Amino acid sequence: MLFKSFLRWTYPEDCQICKNALLLTEESICRSCFTLLKNIEPPACTGCGIELAPYGKQTHKCSYCKRKHYAFDEMLTLFRYEEKFKKIIHEVKFHRKFWILDIFRKKLKRHIKQQWADNAIPDTLIPVPLDKKRLQERKFNQSLLLAKIVSSELNAPIRNDVLVRNKSHKPQSWLSRKERLKNTLEAFDIRPKASIDGKWILLIDDVITTGSTVQACAKKLKENGARKVSVLTLARTQ
Repeated sequence: MLFKSFLRWTYPEDCQICKNALLLTEESICRSCFTLLKNIEPPACTGCGIELAPYGKQTHKCSYCKRKHYAFDEMLTLFRYEEKFKKIIHEVKFHRKFWILDIFRKKLKRHIKQQWADNAIPDTLIPVPLDKKRLQERKFNQSLLLAKIVSSELNAPIRNDVLVRNKSHKPQSWLSRKERLKNTLEAFDIRPKASIDGKWILLIDDVITTGSTVQACAKKLKENGARKVSVLTLARTQ
């Protein structure tokens, strides 16, 4: 604690959201801002991740998702993608402050353990890939960074050699819902000799919008032999 006090005094650190000075017990984000992040509390829809009413008829899907078919088997998401959370993702993506993601480590582990009983864990973790052009521009894939955190907590291997993005696409955030669905059509493929027969796969992305991206990825994984595809994201936009 003395050493940490010296470092904080020598190199002051501010909250990445409100920019106020951090206490010694705080990392990257102050406690006040962290508590203001909008959690998605269980029970939640396994299709879109939105909260379900904690009373009434027990169900696993919302009324909208009951009418849809998803290639993935379940969706796990932790937060709503609101203003404070946007600031966090902005710092990671555009200012390369990768270490900020580590503040979600404990919550990710707790959320996953609550979802899967008897210490069950997926066979492999697969981050949603970026296309080559965007990866060259950005130099990193935030979904892979997140997958590494989950991997260290679950002791599950990461396969970054399974999914491939076929070509450059416009960022999903620029498009309407209809355009997003079209944009992801045949956007992903499986690399040759990537054996996933009978595997339970945890597909990882940072933020979900319409779900078209993870739907396209899950479809390819299932078509190539995956037994089960679960999806984990930090936040959802709706």
